[in-house]
Amino acid sequence: MAATLTSERAVLDALAVKFSAPAHVLLPGVPDGTGQFKRRTIDAIIASVWPSRGLWIAGVEIKVSRSDLLRELANPKKQESIYKHCDYFWLAVGDESIVRDGEVPETWGLLVPGRGGRSMKVAKDAPKLEPEPIGRKFLTSVLRRASDHVASQNATLAAEIRKKVEASVADELKRLRARELEFIRAKHFLDQAALIDRFLQRANIRLAGWNKDAIDQAADIVRVIGSQGHAKLFARARREAEAAMRVAETMAEDAERLLDAIKQFEVEHASEGDDDLQPGRPAVDSDTVGDSPLLGGEQQPKPDHAQG
Repeated sequence: MAATLTSERAVLDALAVKFSAPAHVLLPGVPDGTGQFKRRTIDAIIASVWPSRGLWIAGVEIKVSRSDLLRELANPKKQESIYKHCDYFWLAVGDESIVRDGEVPETWGLLVPGRGGRSMKVAKDAPKLEPEPIGRKFLTSVLRRASDHVASQNATLAAEIRKKVEASVADELKRLRARELEFIRAKHFLDQAALIDRFLQRANIRLAGWNKDAIDQAADIVRVIGSQGHAKLFARARREAEAAMRVAETMAEDAERLLDAIKQFEVEHASEGDDDLQPGRPAVDSDTVGDSPLLGGEQQPKPDHAQG
């Protein structure tokens, strides 16, 4: 089943496959003159440029709808200014079904889409015409159109090349960025390994023979004294020092109370006329200090002076 081409651009692309370079040159949209001499424009001019295949020029009118075709067939002589210089003249349609039998003029050929629509095929041969010599008006128009067409093709080709180059550069940059990230990671690992090696050397540690649990315990210790670990150690030392000071203060207070109690004890015994507690003599016998209730000993009975 023949394909359907729905645009003039699609038909032109298929014609470029049918009449391919370098044996042929296809120029789209060629007017019959330049400037003030321009009256009509034909959809395409095809030139065969290899002498071995014959040198000829063909005009092509493209139609992709039935209504457009009918308007063209209603006034076929409107292309006379270009038709008269052609060796062949073709009607190229996007769908073979838009053409009815007998509608194509006898001096025109018919081109329709081939299988798949990639190229065109001949549905009706174009008879050989007797062209008039090409005058300066049409020649200059063809040359100008050829120049514009080449410039357009060059621009299109440059855009395609630029697009491919940009895509290639983007891929290369992406690859380089990935390599850069790999390098950064590798450098980070090397730096970390150097730090670990330095730590092991300074600590005179050899990991040979260490198991996982030993390494985990060492890591926990290092983590504690690592970042801000010294602050934690200082805080702990401060807490212990403060606790020791509180204990010392408590002991000092207890000692003061003990001294006060001893002084009070001396005063009381001195008022009772106890010779053993006269000034200049020890207030408490060293043999009985351990029995003092203030020092945790058992209380001894007081001597009975009244019976002495």
